[in-house]
Amino acid sequence: MVTDGDYILLPQTAISYHIKKNIKKAEKEIDEAIKEKKNLLSEEENKLNNKTSELEKLNTTFTQKSDLISSLQYQSEEISSSIVKQSAKIQKLTIEEENLIMRINTLKDFIKERADWLHKLDLITDEVYESFKLESNSDFQPDKETIAFNAINNNFSDLVSYIHSYTFNKGIVYPRFLIEDFLTLLRTNDFIILSGLSGSGKTQIVKSFAEAMSGVAKVIPVKPNWTSSEDLLGFYNPLQRSYLTAPFLDALIEAERDPSRLHIICLDEMNLARVEYYFADFLSALENRDVQPEIVLYSSDEAEHVFSEFKAVIKILDEARGEIPEESINDFGHFLSNKDINEKLRNMIGINDNETFVSLHSRLRRMLNGILNVPSKLKFPGNVRIIGAINIDETTHYLSPKVLDRAHIIKFDSPLRYNLKEISEQITAYKIEPKKVYVNPSEFLPLRNKYPDYDLSDSLVNTLKSWANDHFEKVGVDLGLRTIRQSLLYRNLLSELDVSEKQILNNILRHKLLPRLSIDGNKKVGSTEESMHDIIKKFHADVSSQLDGESIPDSNNASIELERMIKKAENSDLVYNYWV
Repeated sequence: MVTDGDYILLPQTAISYHIKKNIKKAEKEIDEAIKEKKNLLSEEENKLNNKTSELEKLNTTFTQKSDLISSLQYQSEEISSSIVKQSAKIQKLTIEEENLIMRINTLKDFIKERADWLHKLDLITDEVYESFKLESNSDFQPDKETIAFNAINNNFSDLVSYIHSYTFNKGIVYPRFLIEDFLTLLRTNDFIILSGLSGSGKTQIVKSFAEAMSGVAKVIPVKPNWTSSEDLLGFYNPLQRSYLTAPFLDALIEAERDPSRLHIICLDEMNLARVEYYFADFLSALENRDVQPEIVLYSSDEAEHVFSEFKAVIKILDEARGEIPEESINDFGHFLSNKDINEKLRNMIGINDNETFVSLHSRLRRMLNGILNVPSKLKFPGNVRIIGAINIDETTHYLSPKVLDRAHIIKFDSPLRYNLKEISEQITAYKIEPKKVYVNPSEFLPLRNKYPDYDLSDSLVNTLKSWANDHFEKVGVDLGLRTIRQSLLYRNLLSELDVSEKQILNNILRHKLLPRLSIDGNKKVGSTEESMHDIIKKFHADVSSQLDGESIPDSNNASIELERMIKKAENSDLVYNYWV
C-alpha cells in the first residue's frame, strides 16, 4: 500500500496518481520548452528584422553612393570638357599673344633701323633710344669687389653672414635672426609685410638687402587716396592712344628688362589706403603658384590698332626722308611743312585743322613710346619681390583677414633693444670681409613653385592643425590650408640655415598666427561659460610648452609677445588687438 499524508492509497490508485503527477511534470517541461523556443524564435526574428533593416540601409546608402558616383562622373565629364575648352582658349590666347609680341618686335626692329633720326625728331625718348643702341642689362656684371654666390658654394648660411657683415659695416644694425628670416621670406616668393614704429628699420632693410646682394630697391610711397589698381599701375588713355604708367609699373618694367638682378619693390606706408582696394588684383594674381602671374594692362586689340597705325605713320615719314635732305631735318616741323606729308598724316590719324604741330608731335610721341615701353600684358618678373611697409596709427587702416591670410608679417622691434655687443661679436666671429655678394635671381630665387602638400604625418602640420581646432576656431579666427602650406614652405627653406624646429615654429607664430588675433576676450565660446580670454590663455600655455627649452631673444619670442598681448588685454577690458 501507498500512503499519501493521512490517506492510504490502493495500488491501482497509486499508479494513477504517479502517472498524473508525471504527466503534469512533462506538461510543465513541454510548456517551458515551448516558451524557450518561442523566446529563441523571437530573438531570431528580431535579429532577422535588424539584418533586414541594415540591409535596407545598405541598399539606401548604395543607391545614394551610386547616385553620387553618377553625379561625380557627370561633373568629371563636365570638368574635362571645360578643361579642354579652357586649354583651347588658352592656346588661342597664347597664339594671339605670341603674334602680338612678334609684331611689336617687328615694329621695334623697324624703329631700331631708324632710331637715330626718330630720336633726332624727339619721337622716341632717350631711354628708348639708349635701349636700342646699348646692350641689354641682362648682361649685368658686378664690380670686382663683389663676391659671386657660387664662390661661397651657393651656401645660404654664408650668404647670411656676408649680408650681416656688409650691412653692419654700413652702420645698419640688425640681429642675425632677422637677416635669416628676411632672406628666407624672399626665397618663398610670398607677399611680405614689414610692421613697426617709424624708424625701426623697415624700409632700410629693403635698401640694405638689395645693395648687399647687388640688386635694386625701389621704395614707392602709397597715397591715402588710392582706391583701385589704376593708382598702382596707371591706366590706358584711349584718347591719347597711350598708357600712362605709375611708378610701381615703371619699377616692374625696369625689373623685366634687368633679369640678372634682384629687384625689391617696397610700397611704403602701404596701409595709408585700404590695401584690399588698390592691391586686390595683385593679391589674387599672387595666389597662382603654377605659373608667373600675368597683369593685363589694356586690350590686345587696342595694341594691334596702335601698332598698325603707328607703323603706317613711320612709313609715311620714312618715305618723306627721300624728299627732304637729311642735313636739313632738324625737327618734326620740317616734315609737316611738306603739304603732301601733312595731308597724308591728317587723313590717316584724324588731325583736325586746329591741331598744332606741337600737339601732333606729342600725340605721336606718346603713342610710340607707349607701345614700345608698355605691353598690353606683363608677366610678373621672376626677379621681383614685393614688400609692404606699414605703421599703425590713427591715420592708417588695419589689414583685412584677406590680406593677412596671404602675407607674412615681420614685426620690427625698436633698434634700441638689440644687443649691440652680441651682434658685434657675431660679425667678428664670421672672419670675412664685409663685401657684397652677387646672386643671379635664377639661381637664388625659385619661381613660384607649388606649396608643399598638406601631410598629416608632418609634425608641423599636426601642431598647426591642433592650434587651429583647439584655439583659433573657438575665437572665430580661421586658419586655412594656405596658412599651413605657406608655413611648410617657409620651414623647408629656413631649415637650410640650420635653424631649430622650435625657432621655426616661433617665427611662424609671429608671421602667420599672432597677427590674426584681434578679438573681444569677453565673448563666450559657443554655449559654454568659457570666454575667448580663457582660450587665449590656454593657447599661450600651449605655445610656451612647445617653445620650452629654446633660447629665443625677447624681441623675437612669440611666447613673450603673446604674454604681453594678454596683459594689455587685461588692462583694456579684455580687448585683444595685435596691432595696438
